[in-house]
Amino acid sequence: MSIKTQIWDPVSGHRAEVVDGDKEKYALVVATRPLKTFSNKQQFFLNEYYGSAMNQNAAAGGTPLRVHNGTDDTLWTGTNIIDTVDFDDSAYAYEGSYSLGFDAWSNSGDLCQIAKGSDQSLVGYVSLSMWIYIRGSWSDGDSIGVYGWDTGTSSQVGIKGLLEDYVDWTVTRVWQKIVIPLSDMGLVNKTIDSIRFRYEARSGTAANFYLDNIQFEETGTPILYEIIPATGTWLYVENFMLSIANNITSVVSDGTLPGLAYNSFLGEYMAAGITYQRLRDGVVTASATIRTLADWLSLPETIISSNMSDGTNTYISMQGNFTDTIILKSENEDKLRILVNDDLSGLLHFKISAGCKEEDRSVS
Repeated sequence: MSIKTQIWDPVSGHRAEVVDGDKEKYALVVATRPLKTFSNKQQFFLNEYYGSAMNQNAAAGGTPLRVHNGTDDTLWTGTNIIDTVDFDDSAYAYEGSYSLGFDAWSNSGDLCQIAKGSDQSLVGYVSLSMWIYIRGSWSDGDSIGVYGWDTGTSSQVGIKGLLEDYVDWTVTRVWQKIVIPLSDMGLVNKTIDSIRFRYEARSGTAANFYLDNIQFEETGTPILYEIIPATGTWLYVENFMLSIANNITSVVSDGTLPGLAYNSFLGEYMAAGITYQRLRDGVVTASATIRTLADWLSLPETIISSNMSDGTNTYISMQGNFTDTIILKSENEDKLRILVNDDLSGLLHFKISAGCKEEDRSVS
């Protein structure tokens, strides 16, 4: 038995009509309107001092506070708390003969400490750096934390930095530099007497890696560039555009291909690289580390969209589309950020922008 139904507006009393088109079936006349309205917006990653210009010098300098280099030198003292770290491992070393071997770590919660034996003020230091050699087995979901510690009170100082947020863990069997701003670890101007490394989470086979030249840097804090939604808005980020220029010719004799080296950044070579991070509710939920043009072009849906040269200088732009739109919500303090960790002042031009649309979420 059929049920009689009508579509009507209880406020105006208007009802939807069934109409007879020219030799068509009876049908409803339907009008649709967008549920939300957006404003197109192009956003550059911005730094409060340098604006959008990323061709700056962020390399470390000054006199570092050395913590541990695998006992090549007598520095701070390493101690195993849960499971075993080899503090004078001779299998791999970035410099000298020894490094810290974490190849025996196997479970979440494995923990080691590197202690000075007395208080250390971090006033005047800006970042924690180290070199990492990932031998293999590091998977998505593995997490290694590093944080300050006070042995006198048996308490953590600041917050944990996660190594995977500052290094490309998919790159194995080469030494990579990690630079973590002390602001990310809550250690600016703090006092500690040790640092700790902890296996926060394991995914599959245990990660196998080595560390060398762990030290606090006096100058050369990573330069931070951000995209942040305006108060009361959501920002929908759909793609990015990177533009870069340098004084290289990029000309090959037969002109069949651009003369660009895949293993450099338009002639510049980076030790730590450029770090991309997405933060949701203040927590890093995605990250990538880029050192070369090949790294950029290895990202999904990323292409060289234009390139030109006057015979002396070369300019290229690269465009990438996100697999799904990234939504940055102002009320959650969501953001995208880029960390420049090396000296890129030799570049003539370097900027990154994002294609966005903005939704006004404020209540009128």
